[in-house]
Amino acid sequence: ARDAAFTFTYLQNLQALAEVGEVAYFSPLADAALPPGTDFLYLPGGYPELFAAALSANAPMLASVAAYCAAGGAAYAECGGLMYLGQRIIDAQGQTFPMAGVLACTTSMQNAKLTLGYRTVAWNGLTIKGHEFHYSSLADHGLTPEPAYLTSARGVGVPVQLYRQGNVLASYVHVYWGENKGFVERLVLGSSLVA
Repeated sequence: ARDAAFTFTYLQNLQALAEVGEVAYFSPLADAALPPGTDFLYLPGGYPELFAAALSANAPMLASVAAYCAAGGAAYAECGGLMYLGQRIIDAQGQTFPMAGVLACTTSMQNAKLTLGYRTVAWNGLTIKGHEFHYSSLADHGLTPEPAYLTSARGVGVPVQLYRQGNVLASYVHVYWGENKGFVERLVLGSSLVA
């Protein structure tokens, strides 16, 4: 995804994706469906809460994303992407906006508090670096945590998790794929996502 709502992407992540397949951009705000032949869906961070009404109003795209994931399509969603794949976003004023409904969670901007810091993710035999930066929180969820250990820059465990639902992985952590090609290869090639 790439548009005004989804802008937080490391350039190296896009380069890593291009090394294992063709990258086709789409806009959850403006397009009606995922690109034909999509076999991996990457939903990066951004500010979907600022565009919640427009994202929610684009029912054809929400349905396309939901159908792709329901059919077993592999996906990775980080921060804003996690919010988009959830059931709904609640804005700071308490207004609710339905989202894709793929993940069993609601994200909320009420009582917003900044969560910020470098993170290390130990998952599936890999160590991946990234950062966490968000004001939203999981208000309600039934997500299943992956067997992963996430720590701060000081090596202290943090409450943020890596979640799985079917072939979808999601987290609030923005992961940097550039230094560990094994991560993107496992995501795109699906070896780690087979349930």
